[in-house]
Amino acid sequence: MRLSFLNIIILIAAFTTSSRAYGIEINLAPVFYYQSDDQSFCLKALGPIFEYTETFHAIRPLYFTNNSGTDVLFPLGHFSENRGRFTPIYKHDYSEDADRVNLFPFFYGRYQEQKYGGVFPLYGKTYHRFGFDKAHFVLWPLYSETERDDIKAYSVLWPIFKYSPDKQFRIFPFYGSRTTSDEHYTYVLWPIYHRKRGTQNMDAFLPFYLSAWGPSNRSTSVLWPLFTANHDYNSPHHSLDCPWPIVRFASGAYEETRIFPFYWSKYEGTQQRMKTILWPVFRTDYNLDTETDTLKTKNKFLILSGTTHVVSRDGTSNDTFDIWPLWHSSNQNGYRSWNIPNIIPFQHKGFQRNWAPLLTLMHGKQTDSSYSWNILWNTVYYTKNEDKLRLCLSFLTSYETGHGYTRIGLLCDLVKLTWQK
Repeated sequence: MRLSFLNIIILIAAFTTSSRAYGIEINLAPVFYYQSDDQSFCLKALGPIFEYTETFHAIRPLYFTNNSGTDVLFPLGHFSENRGRFTPIYKHDYSEDADRVNLFPFFYGRYQEQKYGGVFPLYGKTYHRFGFDKAHFVLWPLYSETERDDIKAYSVLWPIFKYSPDKQFRIFPFYGSRTTSDEHYTYVLWPIYHRKRGTQNMDAFLPFYLSAWGPSNRSTSVLWPLFTANHDYNSPHHSLDCPWPIVRFASGAYEETRIFPFYWSKYEGTQQRMKTILWPVFRTDYNLDTETDTLKTKNKFLILSGTTHVVSRDGTSNDTFDIWPLWHSSNQNGYRSWNIPNIIPFQHKGFQRNWAPLLTLMHGKQTDSSYSWNILWNTVYYTKNEDKLRLCLSFLTSYETGHGYTRIGLLCDLVKLTWQK
């Protein structure tokens, strides 16, 4: 009987979960590695591709599952108890009030007791989706109708023709008008001519001129959006772009000076501060969230490298240091870790569990009572805690020392030489 490599992995996994064979280490890294103690076990094969533990199972980058959900070819697919997606063909969201399923080109769902569905773009209806209370289409974009706040609108060859009785009329881009409870807006030959009257007013003949005003504010642009002056007399706040986005000055509600890319600073009271020098060479951000009492400070070099310091209301802290694409380290309340290289420049959980193990060649971690580092997925690793120190080179040799003994192991520790201290 011939067993494939995957069959062997499954048999070993079944043995470990059934017999709870704790206190064992089999190191043939990076091809195969198994380790267990009195609390957990870990099985790895082909580096980090196959990984099986008590808390998660992975065949990277195809599959990852734990008690919070399942990833399939992440970031394309993710599935949890109330939602799932496989971009771009499938999406499912479930809540007590609504159930939505898209399996392109089919879709169906439920909002409270109302059921709907369709085949895009042939025919369909929806309730409380896409910002509308109700929507219906036939051969979209040939014909569609929508309803929001009891106001109905009809579209033909969207976005060209649209009509809502006493509310909206559009023949895009030649002419359009829209009326609400507090304003009336009209455009001709969009985006050239615009006119709005109501609580906020606007006259524009773009790109030559734009003027917008209200009871306490005024904005004037020449060669929009290059040269613009804004005034808000209640704040009070004043700003000038000349030309946008290169030069900007603002004062009042927030202070801003921008001569891009040489210098840029922005201050909003004591809660937010930002400064950029020779973008993208250096940028610093200070943000105080008064609701959660969390302070975050960032210093970035060339966008992807730099330091981050976060302090929460309860006194917990998290510090990170990145030199992209070479190095990442973090210190979270005394738990320190690092990895080389640092290909993925953001700490998104999905990318960290599916892709980071494949791209990390060396990593380490440290607490107040232990320290360890690992090269090439357990091919070479070192651990040290209060009880013992262990250094291992795959299946070839190991060195271990603890209270009262020193041991050298050969060939997966089948041969052991021990000295008593």
